Amino acid sequence: MGRLIAILVLLATWGCACAAAVDVRAVRLVDGGGQTRLELDLSGPCTHSVFSMHKPERLVIDIPDATLRGRLPLAPGDHPTLAGLRSGVRAGDDLRMVLDVKQAVRTKTFLRKPDAEGGHRLVIDLTPAAPTGAPKAKTPEGQGTETQGKAA
Repeated sequence: MGRLIAILVLLATWGCACAAAVDVRAVRLVDGGGQTRLELDLSGPCTHSVFSMHKPERLVIDIPDATLRGRLPLAPGDHPTLAGLRSGVRAGDDLRMVLDVKQAVRTKTFLRKPDAEGGHRLVIDLTPAAPTGAPKAKTPEGQGTETQGKAA
């Protein structure tokens, strides 16, 4: 009986050690070429989902079992796309980041594996959905778009 308990404790401990908790070590904003790039430096690979919400316009990034270490960058007041960035904990231990945007945006997300430039990264590219000055397409209130990514 003692042997069975020891095996169960070992398996439970091993299962916890294998949980894929991820630290978001740093977040950077990079502007250029008519788009804004948000780069998240991660302690390891992660899964994520990104979706937009309207009225007001915002982009939501969910990363399960993740913790933000440090602070989010401030969006400059004159930034053409971003009005602000905020984060919080969702469902106990999931990280939710919200980007308040000044207009609807198209997003492209991808994960980068460690290379000579750095460790694991989640990259989110934001491009205005309509050129500045062009009429905006109407989206029914409460609807949005969603993308999901998996760990590399």
